[in-house]
Amino acid sequence: MKAALEKRSLEAEPDTSTSDDIHVAAYKSYHTTTPNGYNLQISYVTTHDKQSDLAERGSKPKPTGGR
Repeated sequence: MKAALEKRSLEAEPDTSTSDDIHVAAYKSYHTTTPNGYNLQISYVTTHDKQSDLAERGSKPKPTGGR
């Protein structure tokens, strides 16, 4: 992902929510700035992955308010 962003002249700032390396972290994402100046986060974690992780820890996901 980082190489694809940089190929398009966009900076890619890793965000793992921990100090782990992006290649071994449970949550993998990059932040970049759009041409309009917005902070865009691209994440490898899916909703299914997050729910599975929470289930393993005995937690329930918070409702999002969506239908």
